[in-house]
Amino acid sequence: YGIMKYGTPLYVFHVDEMKELVELFRRELPERTGICFAMKANPFLVRQMSALTDRIEVCSVGEFEICRELGICPEKILISGVLKVKKEIYEILNYYRGTCAYTVESWDQYQTFVEWCNTNREPVRVYLRLTSGNQFGADEKTIQKMISVRKMCPFLKIQGIHYFSGTQKK
Repeated sequence: YGIMKYGTPLYVFHVDEMKELVELFRRELPERTGICFAMKANPFLVRQMSALTDRIEVCSVGEFEICRELGICPEKILISGVLKVKKEIYEILNYYRGTCAYTVESWDQYQTFVEWCNTNREPVRVYLRLTSGNQFGADEKTIQKMISVRKMCPFLKIQGIHYFSGTQKK
């Protein structure tokens, strides 16, 4: 019936079950634990998940555009992902400024954030992404270097370490 009425492709989501699952996580995890929805899992659910979770992880300019079009509260957004180039980082920074949080995944990205912060004289919150030995994040030596020079840019506010252990683990 739905295909005849709405055509194809047709996506049907059980939002009540999704809400129950998020509530289960809230009950089972320690009270201070924040829940982050990686919108790459399903960008169709961003609006609903932004109401249920503490953060929305945005990993591409396309995902950024979706959040912008939907008016997702920037304080809930974590801009992450290794494919950001300087132009994309600047586009997102110029739009959100320091209202959301960002991950820094390499020395080059760190320099890009420092440059933007110093030019605009605005604070930006970042998490330094530590690799687990895969292609995501910076190695320990690079993280230490970023931390050691942090005073050279008082506007870049290091909030912590973001550790990605990998996907598809059994």
